[in-house]
Amino acid sequence: MTGSGTLADPFVIWDVNDLQNVELDLAAYYELGQDIDASATVGWNGGLGFTPIGQGGDFTGSLDGKGFTISNLYMSRIAATTYLGLFKRIGLSGFVTNTHLSGLSITINSTGWGFAGGIAQENWGTITLCSVSGSIQVTCSDRYAYAGGIVELQRGYVRDCSSTATIATKSTNNYSYAGGISAKLSPYDTGMGVIERCRVNAIISAETSNSYAFAGGIVADNNWGSISKCYSLGQITATDNAAGGRVYAGGIAGDCAVDPPDSGSVDDCYSLASITADSTLATFSYCGGAFGELSGLITNCYSAGLITSTCAKVGGFSGDGGATATGCFWDTQTSGQAASAGGTGLTTAEMKTKSTFTDAGWNFDSIWIFNQVDSEAANNVENTQVVLNGVLAYTIANEGYPYLSVTPLIPSDCNFEWGETIAYGNITALQSETTGGVFPQLISGLTPATLYHFRTIATGSHTIYGDDKTFVTGSPPLLGYSLVQPELLQVLM
Repeated sequence: MTGSGTLADPFVIWDVNDLQNVELDLAAYYELGQDIDASATVGWNGGLGFTPIGQGGDFTGSLDGKGFTISNLYMSRIAATTYLGLFKRIGLSGFVTNTHLSGLSITINSTGWGFAGGIAQENWGTITLCSVSGSIQVTCSDRYAYAGGIVELQRGYVRDCSSTATIATKSTNNYSYAGGISAKLSPYDTGMGVIERCRVNAIISAETSNSYAFAGGIVADNNWGSISKCYSLGQITATDNAAGGRVYAGGIAGDCAVDPPDSGSVDDCYSLASITADSTLATFSYCGGAFGELSGLITNCYSAGLITSTCAKVGGFSGDGGATATGCFWDTQTSGQAASAGGTGLTTAEMKTKSTFTDAGWNFDSIWIFNQVDSEAANNVENTQVVLNGVLAYTIANEGYPYLSVTPLIPSDCNFEWGETIAYGNITALQSETTGGVFPQLISGLTPATLYHFRTIATGSHTIYGDDKTFVTGSPPLLGYSLVQPELLQVLM
C-alpha cells in the first residue's frame, strides 16, 4: 500500500492484502489503484475467507474505488451471530464511492443471527456509485436472517448504486428479510435513511417456517425511510413453510411505512419484477406488484410484473394498507390482478401511453423518459436519390413502459422503411445509435418526379416507429433539341 492516508495523499490499495489492511486505520483516506483479484480469499482463515473491515470499530474514513472492480471476494461463516460485508459498519462520516464488487460470495449458516450486505452490513454514512454482483445467502436455524445487495441495515445514504446479486435468506423459526438494495431501511435521524437513484435486476428470496418473511426489490422493509427514483427487475419470492407464518412481498418493498415530509417517502419508482408469495397462514400475508403492505403517501410509482400468490391480501400495486397512492398505476394484464389496495389499474396499452402519466403530473423533463424516435424531414432531394433523417430521442428500453433517467443508456438499432405508399416495402441497413443520436441514410435508385413515404424504426427491448414523412424527387433534366425550322437550317447552310 502506498500513500500517507490523507485527503491530499490517500493510501492506494494495490491488492487484496492491502484491502484487508484498511482495518489498521479506519479513519484514513483510501483509493483503489487497479482492479483487485480477491480469489485468494477462499483459502484465507481456514476457509472463512475475508474478514469484514471494521472489526475494531466503525469505518469513518473514505474509500474511492476509482471505478475499479474487486472480484471474487469470499466470506463464509458458521457461527452463533455473524455480520458480513466488505465493511462491517460504515460510520456517520464514512464514505464509500465508485467501488464495484463482482463475483462476490457471502454465505452464512448460523444457529444464531445472520446479517449480510455486499458493500456493508450496516451503513450510517454514505455509499454512492457502487455495484454488486454475485451471491449473498443467509440461513439461520433459530434467529433472524437478513441480507441486502448493497447494505443489510441502511440508516444513512445510498445513492446511484446497483445490484444484480442473488439474495437468499432463510430462517427456521424467526424473521427472514431479503432486499435488492437493503434488507431494512430505518433512518438514524430525520432526513437520513435515503435510497436514491438505485437499480436492481436480481433473484431475491426470503423463506421462513412459522415466522415472518419479507422480500422486496429495493428493500424488504422500509420503516420511515425515503426511496426515490429507483427500480427493480428480476424475480422476488417470499415463502412461509409452516402454519403460523406471514409473508410480505413487493417489487419495491415487502412492507413500507412512510409519513412525508419528515418520516420518509416513496416517489418516482417502478418495478417490472415478477412476484411470488406463498403462505400457510394466508389471512395475514400480503403481496403486491410494488408493495406487499403499505401505509403513508406514495407518489408517481408503477408496477407491471406477474403476481402469483396464495396470500389473502394480493393487489396489482399493493396488497394491503391505508396508503394514499397519488399518480400510481399497475398493469392489470401483465400482473394478472384486477384489484389493489392502492393505485389505478390500467391495460398494457394504457400503461404504454405517455399521456397516461403526463396527465397525472409526472415529470418527463428531468425524471422520467418515454421511448421516442422521430422522423425528420428528408434533405438533399434529387431526381434519383435523397438523404433520410431520423433522431433517436430516447433509447428503446423497458418494453414500452416509462423509465427513469438513471437507466443505463443501451444502443438501439435504427433504420428506415420507405416506398411509394405507406406500405413502404423497402428497408435500409441498421445503424446503432444512443439517446440523442441523429442518423441520416442516403438512398438511391429512385424514380424522378415521384412522391415517396418513409418513417424511422428503432429497436431495443421492443420496436417503435416514427411518424410518416414524405418527399418528392426532382424532375428529370430536359433533353436538348433544335429550335430552328429545317427549311431555314438549309438556307443558313
